[in-house]
Amino acid sequence: MNKIIALALTIFLTSSVFGSSTCCSSQGGCGNQKSCQTKNDQKIIAEMMNLELNSMQRDKLRAMLMRHKMERKNSWSQLRENMYNVLTPEQKQELSKRLKTTI
Repeated sequence: MNKIIALALTIFLTSSVFGSSTCCSSQGGCGNQKSCQTKNDQKIIAEMMNLELNSMQRDKLRAMLMRHKMERKNSWSQLRENMYNVLTPEQKQELSKRLKTTI
């Protein structure tokens, strides 16, 4: 059940930003800077959810994301920062490696 929910959250996050991956890359850029930052934050959050997380971390990240979606907050960068603080140093390093290839 947890894997299904995590997969659904990942699909939800990546589907909203997948088509615009080149728009907001470091090479290109796009017309709306805030929109690009939001999309990049969502990509980073999706990558965090794809890391090997223990159940406590996964539950905490999922709760943060669901709370964010329910409250309709616009501060994706703040959510990204809060979720990043849950990760271990090894997971942060793995995330950094993954992001170098995707963003």
